Amino acid sequence: MNREQVIDIYQDVLDKKRKRFPNYFFVGNEGKKYMRYMTRYLLEQRLSIPIHEIPLQVTAGTLWSHRLKPPAMLYGWNYYEVIDNAYQEDLNHGSSNKFLINIGMETKGKNELLKQ
Repeated sequence: MNREQVIDIYQDVLDKKRKRFPNYFFVGNEGKKYMRYMTRYLLEQRLSIPIHEIPLQVTAGTLWSHRLKPPAMLYGWNYYEVIDNAYQEDLNHGSSNKFLINIGMETKGKNELLKQ
């Protein structure tokens, strides 16, 4: 299945034209690739979040409220790992774990503010 077909299915799920993803949609490496397509579509196109702003704006709630929790749970992923899967090419081109470190620092900062 190509990227456009995956995005069409995801849009139908988000728009409630479809109750759920097709059976066996998230199996193996192909399913991880579909998660990558959907995560990038959600953040960059549907929510219009610039890549450099993702660590500041995206929370687990953002991903989970857009129907990405069930497939993430199939892989045993938390929201950091969903984002890492979607942006692994970007992470491997010099910035390495900087992206996830920023997410971790942002989360830590939010947690510290909540404690005060």
